[in-house]
Amino acid sequence: MALQEYSDRTAIEAIRGTKVWIPRSSLPIDEGAEYLWSDVTGAEVYDAAGIFMGRIVDMANYGASDIAVIEDDKGNRLEMPFVGVYVDMSFRGKAKRVNLLVDAAVFLELWTGP
Repeated sequence: MALQEYSDRTAIEAIRGTKVWIPRSSLPIDEGAEYLWSDVTGAEVYDAAGIFMGRIVDMANYGASDIAVIEDDKGNRLEMPFVGVYVDMSFRGKAKRVNLLVDAAVFLELWTGP
């Protein structure tokens, strides 16, 4: 895929490390097996008992897996591995809700204050 604004490798090297945005419709996404971070950012998170935990305010990846940054109504934050052990990965498209497979107590000691 070529970038319209950049036609050669030297020009591309000049923007290394810069975020590049493209329309979702340009991406070959397998909606049944893949998601974009933008799909879950903003989604409400509920634990296995249906208790609201907070909203996903950011996503990250430090090498091992995707990490969801969840913020509760008081501004406390939790960085939780966004993996099938903890998360019901059956959401699709722009998720408004993400359900966990575990109780909120599993992450109780990992919350950090505002």
